Amino acid sequence: MFSISHGAAPLTTTKFRNIKPTPEKLLRQQTARIYTGSPRVKLFASASPAASQDLTLPLNEGSSSELIKNISTSHKIEFESFALVDNGKDRLPASQEEYNLMLKAFPAALSIGVFPPVVVVQFGDLPPKPWPLTVAGLPVLFTTKENTIGFEYGRPGGSFKKALDDYDAREHVTRELFAAAIAHFEQELSIPILSILNLAGPWIVTIPDGVEFSSLPYLLAKTLCHFKYASETEEHIGPAFRNTEPAGTVWDQTLYQILQPGIMLSSGRGLNELLTTSGIVVEDNNGYRYLTLASPGFPFSRESVYHSNANGALLGRVHSRLTGTNIALLRLSSSQGFRNETFGVGLPDGTNILPQKICGIKDPFSVRKYDEVSMNNPFSGYSTGVHVGVQQSKVPSDDPLVDHTWVTNQWTYIGNGHDEPMDGWCGSPVLDENGNVVSLIRFLTPSGFAVGDAASTLELGGLTLSSSL
Repeated sequence: MFSISHGAAPLTTTKFRNIKPTPEKLLRQQTARIYTGSPRVKLFASASPAASQDLTLPLNEGSSSELIKNISTSHKIEFESFALVDNGKDRLPASQEEYNLMLKAFPAALSIGVFPPVVVVQFGDLPPKPWPLTVAGLPVLFTTKENTIGFEYGRPGGSFKKALDDYDAREHVTRELFAAAIAHFEQELSIPILSILNLAGPWIVTIPDGVEFSSLPYLLAKTLCHFKYASETEEHIGPAFRNTEPAGTVWDQTLYQILQPGIMLSSGRGLNELLTTSGIVVEDNNGYRYLTLASPGFPFSRESVYHSNANGALLGRVHSRLTGTNIALLRLSSSQGFRNETFGVGLPDGTNILPQKICGIKDPFSVRKYDEVSMNNPFSGYSTGVHVGVQQSKVPSDDPLVDHTWVTNQWTYIGNGHDEPMDGWCGSPVLDENGNVVSLIRFLTPSGFAVGDAASTLELGGLTLSSSL
């Protein structure tokens, strides 16, 4: 049983954040809808129906600076006449007219390219932030570089062979399909692959160095298959965020009496104080309750867990870690209050998004491509993203007689326009629209992808979501 020692600041209990992190993501929670019959743009707050406010502006060839600003700061850009995503299925633009309409939404753009799962918009100079998350339903990436698609896919298979042609990964992938894919490489081709990712359609497979590309399939389950050598893959260990506050950024360092997802956690005093975000509370078969943590935020030499920083409350020490993941567990005392629900969010117009109760744990394989998910952490506040992929990675083992374990990760696109310290996001729960936890953030990429450990891994370890106390 762990006791809580109180810091100098008073503990606070609230369903809304005591301090709003900045930059405030709610400034982006609006949608620009482009009506093509008589080209006009309608902007409205989409986060809360009660807060909806309409603003209609003309969209002409000589678009005004006010219109450009409103479009570029919209959370979503949609077109009346077409969408590039329908029920989780993406497509390329069907005509030059559709390309032209997307270009019209970004008058300063040099070019626009559609490479599912992203739309890449190239500029001479990047526009002011924040930037949109999606355009026509697909995640959008802003860049000044030529010939970039925001992600290094690797190289296609060197043969024209097709594999697993009885499956179709173009619309949906399943655990069964992943198991069949792993078996194909390891048993039929005798290639001990290290990881396999389906990124909204295309496959990216990590293979041992030296494997001949001529032996690799070009199509896997009717979908293009790309390969990377292990030495070409960047290893992401953990958050390791240095406590140096960027100018103009406010974090929520409030000490909350009732623990809940999205509060700040610290590794304590030391050369580098590591700051991360709390996850959810789960319990084992004996009724013991645990708070999930970002494991790399608490190295083996620094396992004390503080909230919210080194001068705050000592919650205890890391109890255990889940093999092959970035999930650690802090066992809570029987008297420690907690709430398995997100913080409420105050909108700029004075209305509120109420706290969302966490209802359950959802397998990433059950999430539809391009469905919206949300996060709420002490560094950036509330933000949303788009589900774009599922990955399985092999957990190394030195014992040749033991079958390898495969862990599952979820990939979310959160946009590439963030300035706040994103390493601190690690540990944050990723929720679907119904309040189910899909993953716990493991790391973030510079191009705007958040990779999380599947929350269903907790269930495999005999843990279940706990009721609030």
